[in-house]
Amino acid sequence: MPVIYNLTDNPFRRNFWTIENMKADPRTIAKIKHWEEDRARAKEVYCNLCERSVGGEKKFNTILFIILLLLFGIGAVIYLAYYLFLQAKKCPICKNKL
Repeated sequence: MPVIYNLTDNPFRRNFWTIENMKADPRTIAKIKHWEEDRARAKEVYCNLCERSVGGEKKFNTILFIILLLLFGIGAVIYLAYYLFLQAKKCPICKNKL
């Protein structure tokens, strides 16, 4: 009978590039935390209607994509291009275009 290994015990499957696993001085850890906060803040956009910083989001219409894929194959490709490049991000609170 084959032996089943737990994947979490495999050291090659773990992500060693985390702050907890790094053997670094506190200044380096502080720089990494500050960099992560800056990246999260850079993704936020200001909504004029709500007057606050929010993360813009897009909604992918799965039902429309499946219908276009089944009926017209090229329609699904066009919808994907529209979603990726043309659809505007919306405020998750007031649904206003950002």
